[in-house]
Amino acid sequence: MKRVKIAKCAPVTSEKVESVVIEIVESIPEFEDLSDARSWYYIQAAGIVETLAETLPQGTLHQVITQLLERYPVLYAGKAGTNAS
Repeated sequence: MKRVKIAKCAPVTSEKVESVVIEIVESIPEFEDLSDARSWYYIQAAGIVETLAETLPQGTLHQVITQLLERYPVLYAGKAGTNAS
């Protein structure tokens, strides 16, 4: 199993920032229709985004976003004002 260790953000208040483990182990289920697929992918992504936003330093999170957009330019090449979700 591949493991990557990343620094977590420093606490802004007296609350501790929990360490997080993201396990990518499940298989993609079969979907009955496109709506089910969109919903499932949205929930998967929301879990990752929420976890990263709560635990990564802002500079690291910024670079994650930047590198994703650089690696997959089609993500932002669509017509302005469209919503793919």
